[in-house]
Amino acid sequence: MKRASSYLGLLSAIMGLSLLMWLLARTGFSTIIDQIRLLGFGFFVLLLFSGARYILRTITWRLCMKSSRNVSLLRLFKIMLVGEAFNDMSFAGPVLGDSVRVWVASRHLPSEESATSVAVERLIYSCSVVLFLLGGVVSLLLRITVHGKARLVTSGLIFGLLLALLVPYVIIRRRCLVVGKVLDSLKGLGIGLALLQRYEHRIRAFETSIHDFFSGQKTLFLTVLTVNICTHFVGVGEAYFILKVTGTPVSVTTAFLVESANRAAQMLCTFVPFGLGVEEGTAGIALHALGYGVAAGVSLGIIRKIRTLFWIAAGLLLGTQYALPKPAQQEVWEVSA
Repeated sequence: MKRASSYLGLLSAIMGLSLLMWLLARTGFSTIIDQIRLLGFGFFVLLLFSGARYILRTITWRLCMKSSRNVSLLRLFKIMLVGEAFNDMSFAGPVLGDSVRVWVASRHLPSEESATSVAVERLIYSCSVVLFLLGGVVSLLLRITVHGKARLVTSGLIFGLLLALLVPYVIIRRRCLVVGKVLDSLKGLGIGLALLQRYEHRIRAFETSIHDFFSGQKTLFLTVLTVNICTHFVGVGEAYFILKVTGTPVSVTTAFLVESANRAAQMLCTFVPFGLGVEEGTAGIALHALGYGVAAGVSLGIIRKIRTLFWIAAGLLLGTQYALPKPAQQEVWEVSA
């Protein structure tokens, strides 16, 4: 299984890198470099945009914690950067990045609360992505007239997004313990009994705590959802800023549509390390469809890739402090908690 995962990661990286090189060759290296130069000191403004997104995500994560007062917002921000660094680097995406976040946060919080807060924050963030994509589809329909097969595809997309919201809502509303039912089925089939005996109680408690959050704190849920939606609009501002500074006269609506396409691509291609070729290709196709040049989209993706590398480096640097063994007193604290 591990060997197959390694092959998958290597294959996705090669395909992404090949796509990126093809886009660069087709667009022209000199064109990309010229547009990057136009950004100049605007790169520091770009870091403020992306930093604001991380800060908002950190705030939502802290809101999902019961013992948030035990950990400062600055520390959580550092842990968020560490997790997102692994998220961006690995083909496993949020699976690895969020696992790292749980592991690091468990040094400052009880392990169960750490895992629950990360899972809840990720679920609400995913919900905000779906709502943002719905807004993008509606904006596109208001901008263009859809006929024939395009109408069918658009209708299917809207239906799929609505279904992605409806299914979790029904599960939470009816308090369906889906993971618990899966565990019961595995036990009935006699699969993984030794592993289940060891971790079953923790898994069931973890799922129950997630349901408790959503069923008992509706106002908090809406607050976290709203802040997460704001993170996407910060991304719209970032795209608008880059395109305007590099000489592409776009409107805010165009930036919104490009960012919506980017979010959709990121959601579907989380297994591609560094998002190689994904963001560049998506932005290029989106801008070309909206009447602009492909080069502007490729440049947008490349510039964002550079700022992503900056935050990955920051996350890995901050992560070195957690490579040391956990202090003994912290382990005692967790047991007592």
